Amino acid sequence: MTTRERDRQDVQGVSATRRLEIRLREVLDRRFLAVVVLLGLVVLGGGWVAYNTHVDPGTEETTAVVGSWSEEPELSHQARVQADNPVFETGTVRADRPLYFTRLMPELEGLYAYAYDGSVTDGSLSVEATSYLVIRAVDGEETLWQERERLETTSVDGVEPGAAVPLSFTVNVSELDARIGSIVADLGADPGTTETSVVVKTTASGTIDGKQVANAHEATYSIERNDGSYAVTTETSGLGGGEFTRTVTTERTYGPLRSFGSLAALLFGVGALAWVVHGRRTGTLGPSREELAALELAQERAEYDEWVSRGRIPVGELEGPTIEVESLEDIVDVAIDSDRRVIEDPTAEAYYVADRGAVYVYEPAEFPGADEALPAPADDAEPIEIDPETTLDEPVEAEPEAILDDVESDRARRDSAPAAGSRVAVDGPGADQASLEALFADVETWEDELVTPDANGASSGGDSDSSNAASPPMEPDGGTEPDATDHG
Repeated sequence: MTTRERDRQDVQGVSATRRLEIRLREVLDRRFLAVVVLLGLVVLGGGWVAYNTHVDPGTEETTAVVGSWSEEPELSHQARVQADNPVFETGTVRADRPLYFTRLMPELEGLYAYAYDGSVTDGSLSVEATSYLVIRAVDGEETLWQERERLETTSVDGVEPGAAVPLSFTVNVSELDARIGSIVADLGADPGTTETSVVVKTTASGTIDGKQVANAHEATYSIERNDGSYAVTTETSGLGGGEFTRTVTTERTYGPLRSFGSLAALLFGVGALAWVVHGRRTGTLGPSREELAALELAQERAEYDEWVSRGRIPVGELEGPTIEVESLEDIVDVAIDSDRRVIEDPTAEAYYVADRGAVYVYEPAEFPGADEALPAPADDAEPIEIDPETTLDEPVEAEPEAILDDVESDRARRDSAPAAGSRVAVDGPGADQASLEALFADVETWEDELVTPDANGASSGGDSDSSNAASPPMEPDGGTEPDATDHG
């Protein structure tokens, strides 16, 4: 698409994108100072954030985990078959079973092994573990009575990570019923619910990776007795452990939004500021008069779209007098009043309305302000010889009839020349349209002085001895004597 075709398309209809572009450039041009200040702030802000992000991000103190430890005791239980029976072989050990038979396996053996471990490289703990047989009666959360018997104890120093501290105990479950019965008999009552368990209390203290640690926890073997059997469940509470941390000073880091966003803001601000300033200096920032005219015409065209149809009028089809109107609104008014449609001819770049033998036409100015340009030379214009040495103050020595003929000829030539957009050819140094029109005005003045009779009936402007003497008749070309009348 050529530039002219693109300009024509803009005049006939501006796309939404181009309309937005023109308005944006108009705002940028009108608010130039505010835009420069705003872009300057964007550049400063983006540069400051980018500098603090990439050049001098600063430091921050963080807490780093350098190690961890945790207590990991193991709880197990078993019972040996002591009585003959047709099911289990005597002497075999039943380990970690959900149910034991009281008559066949009366003694419960508990196995407890304390240990600690973790991501540690060095550690030394002193461990003490003690087991207790606990018999009590409870009513909900309340303990009514309790009896505690110490079973086994062990104590080991210098326990390293991963090393085990074992502790074992034995409880004769078959004797518990008799023991509980004795307690109840001594109390004289059997309130609440009786519970039996073995509790292992463990304390550990020392250093791990140079850090002082200390903890105490409990491991419980709960013994649930039924008619002829018992079951064992285990649980632990209060296990120790934790993380070893230290304060680390590191360079501050930022996310991608700040890292890349600051650079994008800086580059955008610099580029936009350079483009705006360059456009302002070269005059390309704001829209041209042609673009504003195209935008205005496009808006008017959209406003009156229901009255306008696009078409092409063949050459020679427009007959009758042509009436030019000044705006699209005017020609749409003519179409509305005459109940006609406006024909938009993209080829002729004009709008037409034909009504009653007359043709109304509106031709949008492709370049607004063209009527201020100098007129172009006419095809039949002849050069006028102007003596640069002659001034308008000096008398012109010429026959009045010749001057009149020249004046009439110049008038006819000027009337036949195009009124707008044209220029008359004038020869001579420094001659232009202004000097030509000045010449016409002076020649008309000379004409009036030559042909206007004075109060005595004589023409002024000739050589005479007195103001009351009449000028002698002049013989114009063609031999016809002018009719002179004495008004004296």
